Amino acid sequence: MMKKLAVLFVLIAIVTSCKKERLTAKGPTDVRVKNLTDQTFVNVTVDTGDEEQIIGTIESGAVSSYFRFETAFPKAEINAMINGIQYSTGTPDNTYETYIGPDMITYEVYISNDAARELKISNVVLDGPIQDL
Repeated sequence: MMKKLAVLFVLIAIVTSCKKERLTAKGPTDVRVKNLTDQTFVNVTVDTGDEEQIIGTIESGAVSSYFRFETAFPKAEINAMINGIQYSTGTPDNTYETYIGPDMITYEVYISNDAARELKISNVVLDGPIQDL
């Protein structure tokens, strides 16, 4: 009897210790970036306001891999080096923005003002619900 209880206890401990990531209205959100320009983006970073991640290099017309963020908004700060010069979308004010939630999205980014070194998010594409949770 004691052996059965010990086995049952171990099984319960194993099952309860396997936690899946919890979905909330805030996220997580899988984010990627699409380069809409004819230039290569180097050292791309995305800052959603709560966290920043290094995305890497994105060739002209290409899309990065997805990166998981705990929260994301329709606006984000995206920075990239283009021909050795730093470009940025600037820091958005997400005070009254709604979280994207547990979805996969793509920020489509282009150069809005080359002289001012400004990037802009032209569109946020909803790619579908978040995967592999």
